[in-house]
Amino acid sequence: MTRSPYFFYGSALDQPVESSGRLQQFALYSPVPGRFCLAYHDREILKEVAKLFSSRYNLRLCRLDSAGNFRPNLIDNEVCFHWSPESSQGMGFTRFISPDDFLYDVKKLKYYEDCPTDELIYQDREYFWAAVNWISFFNQSCFDPFYKPWVEDMRSYIDFPLPTHPLHKLKTEIFSVIYHEFDFVAAEYAIKQLLEKVDYCDFKEINLRFNNWL
Repeated sequence: MTRSPYFFYGSALDQPVESSGRLQQFALYSPVPGRFCLAYHDREILKEVAKLFSSRYNLRLCRLDSAGNFRPNLIDNEVCFHWSPESSQGMGFTRFISPDDFLYDVKKLKYYEDCPTDELIYQDREYFWAAVNWISFFNQSCFDPFYKPWVEDMRSYIDFPLPTHPLHKLKTEIFSVIYHEFDFVAAEYAIKQLLEKVDYCDFKEINLRFNNWL
């Protein structure tokens, strides 16, 4: 599986990111295999993945470094199928919970000698890797360090129309491809087709005009 062009280890950050001195690391837990299926240090990226596939998978965002037996690099994407929380109590799998409103602080990590045997689970996990790769790329500053995403949220609170930034349209199109294709070769081709239409110079000019309007 690690031969995949989309593979990344998903280890904890090398430097603490909060006053507690802890090295943050997160994972998505799937109740189907009962294991972690994806590890990464960026909570927001995993939240996007969980939201994107919420109608297909009941993924739960977990914080690994909160566990008493957590160690840096204990869990990465080569071995995450060997691990789960010792208890899933409190994850609320009997009801829908928005990934925006949920973070499960793992108290203790549990190791398993065996791994899931269903090949489809491995294929789906590889697609999750690809989704993280694409979402991370989209969030890079080369797209737009000035874009104000809260403008889209304002639409539901005011009566007069606001301009739609073309970056929002591009993101919607890319996320639609990721959701509907579920074949990373076909999805990669479709995303490349969308990106080939992007003129970064035009985006910079649009950003200036858009932010001057605001």
